[in-house]
Amino acid sequence: MQTQRSPAMVGGGPGSAVGSPSPATVPVRRRCEGTAMGAVTLDLRPGLGVGPFTLGMPISDAFAQIEHQPNIYDVVHVKYFDEEPLKLDFVISFPDHGFHLRFDPWSQRLRLIEIFDVKRLQLRYATSLIGGPSTLATFVSVYALFGPTFPGIYDKERGMYTLFYPGLSFAFPIPSQYTNFFNNGEVADLPLEFPDGTTPVTCRVSIYDSSTDSKVGVGSLMDKAVIPALPAGSLYMEEVHAKDKIHM
Repeated sequence: MQTQRSPAMVGGGPGSAVGSPSPATVPVRRRCEGTAMGAVTLDLRPGLGVGPFTLGMPISDAFAQIEHQPNIYDVVHVKYFDEEPLKLDFVISFPDHGFHLRFDPWSQRLRLIEIFDVKRLQLRYATSLIGGPSTLATFVSVYALFGPTFPGIYDKERGMYTLFYPGLSFAFPIPSQYTNFFNNGEVADLPLEFPDGTTPVTCRVSIYDSSTDSKVGVGSLMDKAVIPALPAGSLYMEEVHAKDKIHM
């Protein structure tokens, strides 16, 4: 297995946020010869995590999970803001599986999971599957699986409608011929079908902490994802006070 370093953008490439600034250094772990890229199925836990990755986990635990399953996570991109590492998220990306993990740069704990290519990752919720190459994550299927919720929000700049559940959101691109149905920032219902008979298909899924009422999605909504509170009695990041003098 080889490792190489190459310039990239923080959040650059597939699944990047619009306007992500500045170059980063990206270690790339290459696939061993002979392994095959295929669809992976991971358990979806709204407000908690995806597969072995749990919101709030330290980045060291995430790397341990990656090392434990090299046949699945065999191509890994690590992205960070090289000039000011504490300014933007530290990102672990899995391009073959269409998702990445965003870690708070200060605490280095997982604050947000984004699935940026829903066709590459199949999610299992209870006994149902959604996404992947064979199961389209349509608005109809999302609504049927997760049930009714409050109307979503339309982002005119991105042509994106986001539907929110506790700790979970789905973004749907709206065809240009139907954008006049919505006003920017409007809280509105998305029709199950457009006038031409097609149904919206999600292009992005966000999993975030559900302990607050924050609505997390694409663009600026991504910044609303917070780090889950540490469990009572946790020693991680425990404050330590050092004394200048030692009295005997």
